[in-house]
Amino acid sequence: MKLLNLIPWVLTLLLATYTVDAREVSLGLSAAQGVAHYEKQSAELGGMDHAAVYWTLGSFATHPYNRFNGDYNILLILKIPKVEGSLLEAILNGQYDDDLTKLGQLIKQDGRPIIIRPLYEGNGDWYAWHAYKKPNKPEDYAPAFRHIVSLIREQAGDLVRFDQNYNRKSANGKTEDFAELYAGDDYVDQVTISSYNRCGTSPSHTKAKSFAEEFRPAYEKLTTITTKPIGVAETATTDKCGVDRVEWYKDMLDSIRNEFTRVEHVTFFFESIAPGLASNTKQINWQLYEKEKPGFRQLIEAFRADGLAKNHESRTNTEQYQNSTINTDVVANQEQSSSKKITQTRNVNTNKTIELVEGDQTVDELMVVDVEGDSPATINRVKTIKTTNASTCPPPRKMKKAKKVVREPVCGQPSLPWSVYMRAEHFMVETENPALNTVTNEAFGFVGSRIRANANQGVIWDLGDGRTFGPQFTVGGVVSSNNNQWWNNQVSAKADVRFCQESAEQWGKTCVFTGVGRVEYLGKTPDIYDRNTLVGRSAENQVFIGVESSFGGNWSE
Repeated sequence: MKLLNLIPWVLTLLLATYTVDAREVSLGLSAAQGVAHYEKQSAELGGMDHAAVYWTLGSFATHPYNRFNGDYNILLILKIPKVEGSLLEAILNGQYDDDLTKLGQLIKQDGRPIIIRPLYEGNGDWYAWHAYKKPNKPEDYAPAFRHIVSLIREQAGDLVRFDQNYNRKSANGKTEDFAELYAGDDYVDQVTISSYNRCGTSPSHTKAKSFAEEFRPAYEKLTTITTKPIGVAETATTDKCGVDRVEWYKDMLDSIRNEFTRVEHVTFFFESIAPGLASNTKQINWQLYEKEKPGFRQLIEAFRADGLAKNHESRTNTEQYQNSTINTDVVANQEQSSSKKITQTRNVNTNKTIELVEGDQTVDELMVVDVEGDSPATINRVKTIKTTNASTCPPPRKMKKAKKVVREPVCGQPSLPWSVYMRAEHFMVETENPALNTVTNEAFGFVGSRIRANANQGVIWDLGDGRTFGPQFTVGGVVSSNNNQWWNNQVSAKADVRFCQESAEQWGKTCVFTGVGRVEYLGKTPDIYDRNTLVGRSAENQVFIGVESSFGGNWSE
């Protein structure tokens, strides 16, 4: 009898083991740079199972169904256009109902299964739909998510699976609120977590973190909330702080294999992020270098060989859907209730797709909107831009932060960083300089008030592995209330060429530089200085070589 009692336990153990072994993880890439770039990357890295496409609700002419037709699944990351006031409240009030219904009808007509991720990274405070983005209310987040799901499901049925996405930590830096924001098992098919190693991208990220270290707290919290499959919504690592990226991804896949056994979905985010877009003070190159791609591909192939991901050969399959033109007449004549008008309306001819001329390519353009303080907010727009077929570099992307447009450098071309510095000061207490100015025979005396300013323009090439090279140009000056102190009354111009290496473990860098300069003195200057000047005063020419080093960190880490 005792042996018979053990049978259910043995069967349970065998079933659990089979379930783990039978797990099939979908591997994918972000597709922010369009179809051609995604499919090229996918082929280089071993073939991906899904494309993560960012798309703004209402932009039906550029819906992914009109562009992504290869042998891979589509993960639609759904962005919601901004409105005045609370966006979550606007969703609940029905302001987006027409476009959500239309989206469901489009999916039904196309017939392909799709995963939709609405209101992504919803526990943050940087996107307009986030629970902690004012004037939104956290208690409106889950009902708004359910509202979106219900409307799309009414039209598309089982063709759609819904993904609720959390950032690894909420805006308050914790995970305790995950349950409050969860929309419920009836409305969610999988939950995912965004998690990166951001070491070296800002002064607040100075310690390299493994995938497991960053991912574990959120994963463990979600396992107590739901039994639904768990996924990695976005992940990548920098190459800074001494990180070997191929080894980092190996450790990541090992942890998914052995520790995070409920993970069934992984999306790698191999894009570039310009400074300021994600609370970063430096450009982040998440994408792999050419020398890293073979090693990464071997990791993917080994992961598939273990039976944890399906064998997949990346290929396009445009013929299968080339005649599948979306007929949007069925949704074009819906009545528009005046109570459901969105603040920023758009007119889209949904019977037409974008027609490109030779040499053009459609890409998802990363932009920044709604920036307050240091919080990042990115949004994608589809745009037709000129590209060069012969180039292997990704197309340029225009980025807008706080209503200012910044163009990210094109692959292989330099960035153009600039800065302006000004400092005004008045010395309330200071020690008098009794030495005499030999021109005026007056004591140098007190500084009094002083203003310093300079403007700097660089032309910098990123050489990879934390190395940069290029010239920089500086013009500046200082003026004071004491004309006898000529060193505090001058204008200058300098140009130098510098090679810089970021430090491996500390936040900082070391630069070796050489250059030339010219200083024009405005005060009473001794005859030892050259008087053949542009402003009729004394001046000196400079040729210099030097080394400068800066480092720091964050005591809280």
